[in-house]
Amino acid sequence: MSRIKIVAVVAALILLVGLGEGAAYADQANGNYSFDFTGLVALWDISGTYSGDLGNFALNFSITEKPSGKLNGDGTFSVSGESLDGTISTVDGGVKGPSADPHVAMNLRMAGKGTVSGKKVTVSLSANLRYDLNSVAGDLDNGRGFGTLTITVLSTGQTLSETGTFRRNEIPTFHLPDDSTGHWTLSLDLTPNGNKYTGTATIETSTTATADFTVTGTYDSTTDTSRIVLDGAGGKLTLIISTSGTTLNVNSAKGKILGQKIDYVAM
Repeated sequence: MSRIKIVAVVAALILLVGLGEGAAYADQANGNYSFDFTGLVALWDISGTYSGDLGNFALNFSITEKPSGKLNGDGTFSVSGESLDGTISTVDGGVKGPSADPHVAMNLRMAGKGTVSGKKVTVSLSANLRYDLNSVAGDLDNGRGFGTLTITVLSTGQTLSETGTFRRNEIPTFHLPDDSTGHWTLSLDLTPNGNKYTGTATIETSTTATADFTVTGTYDSTTDTSRIVLDGAGGKLTLIISTSGTTLNVNSAKGKILGQKIDYVAM
């Protein structure tokens, strides 16, 4: 071999070693990791307190969003211009649709008693409302729905009941609680066994609510990536991840959690 070729080979080897030392590497996951999805893909927890006027019913209530995306709550109401108030015994419904543009079903059941136009009455109202979540304005808007109003005059027992669609201008726009921002984080605790994983995961929303999951998965040494599946009361989410030391990178996240469809692919 000539001197020129030897020098060329040595130079090439030095270059390759140098590139190897400076390049980032991936490895099989093992231990605790966290990943912040803020600004990448939203996940909405709308738990909190709300107020607004449904026609002449002034509503005040609180709701809690469960890990499944279903809503649960209660509150109070009063009737504007009348000496009548009562309780909102039930708020239910749920959040569904794509997490970037979810829809909210909100069903309220309420009853009370007092005086209307000088007559003692009992009143009940069931309202089935549907909203779009406006992430830019931070509102539940574009409200529509229907309901049934029943009034009974106590002195005569006469009852009037009416079912129909609410006028759009009678349905309130609800402002989301300040801490309902769509931000969320993922914590993973992974234990490898060969090329398979077991473990646990927790998702924490912007309101500090959490949902816990069991984890299974597999590691692909040819691509240095792992396929991780989260499964729990909050739904199911499949991740493609890579790790380097304590750093977790999420290449994709697809599934349905908190009632919302997640479809994220890293750019």
